[in-house]
Amino acid sequence: MKRLLRTTTILTGVALIGLSAIPAEAQQKAKNLQLSVGGFFNSYVAISEQSTSFENDTANSGLETGYDEFNIYNDSEIHFTGSTKLGNGIGVSVTVELETDQSNSTDIDDSFLSLTGSFGDLRIGSTDAVTGVFAVSAPAAGATGPNDGDLGNSIIQPSAVSATADTLLGTGNAMKLTYLTPEFNGLQVGVSFEPSGDTASDAMPAVGGDSGTDTQQYNIGIAYSGKLGSADVSADLSYKEDHGTAANSTSGIRGGVNLTAGQITIGGSFKKIDAIDSGIEGTANSPEEEGFDVGIQYGKGPTVVSLTYLESDMPLASGTMGDDTVEALTIGASYTVGPGIDLLGTAARVKYSDEGTNDANNNHGWAVIGGIGITF
Repeated sequence: MKRLLRTTTILTGVALIGLSAIPAEAQQKAKNLQLSVGGFFNSYVAISEQSTSFENDTANSGLETGYDEFNIYNDSEIHFTGSTKLGNGIGVSVTVELETDQSNSTDIDDSFLSLTGSFGDLRIGSTDAVTGVFAVSAPAAGATGPNDGDLGNSIIQPSAVSATADTLLGTGNAMKLTYLTPEFNGLQVGVSFEPSGDTASDAMPAVGGDSGTDTQQYNIGIAYSGKLGSADVSADLSYKEDHGTAANSTSGIRGGVNLTAGQITIGGSFKKIDAIDSGIEGTANSPEEEGFDVGIQYGKGPTVVSLTYLESDMPLASGTMGDDTVEALTIGASYTVGPGIDLLGTAARVKYSDEGTNDANNNHGWAVIGGIGITF
């Protein structure tokens, strides 16, 4: 992984040298970046039901929480992007994504600079690691799918269930360097380095001594987009390591593939996380986790429908034998009513299982979510 860091640093230096080597005449012809505005706004209505025993746990009499069956919420962002091309052919662009939901405590999502050219694509700033950029998962149409994390808004995940409802790695937005090679016959390779996972400080990473607790992240991945006979194929395989305290030092691998033939897409993905520290592996503090999703989607004209299933298991989440498990099944549909405007709907069944049998730590339920999605 140190070799990965050196490679990324060298590529950064080469790109910066290229910027400084622009002839004076070309510098005069280059234009300032012109910002454009885009984004999306999705508004949803949700109806759901939780497990009766989860809401009325007799072991916590007087402390139970009941949930209404109706809710509304938004998912929206405004994107500011700008780009220009220098006289030596290097493209320079900036991207700033503004979270615009009342419930989101993070005002800025991605915020990064890109340098592009024959050498590939170098990104500097707050954005996904290559494991997130390349990620392919099971197809899921509609208002939400098992892999996007929003089902927990409607069918509540007990705090004791540690398993995550996704097959993703490296999707945090801490500052990092990400490099993507040019595509060659549909293949593309990428690497990322995150000096610190601390998003609240610009100080040098605290990674040593008795009190250094920052976590550094290294990512490498490969993606493919092309043909298999008459079918379209998209696939990825990625690896990640986090290095920090023993409890926060993990390795992870994920991969996914989608195959589209005519109007039908089938696909799926997997994720596996292990502890790096041998003293943590196999104990109640272990971060070990594995999950997968599979799905099928059919689209004709403005209509798309899908069926998707996800399961994620985290063994040894406590001292009790067994697994923390998330199981989610969704049927989704979308219908395009105009340019950039879609009607969205999802019916979901989700089950959260804890290693223990306490009713407050186990929940299952169903949800119907409908909404309208607008891109601009």
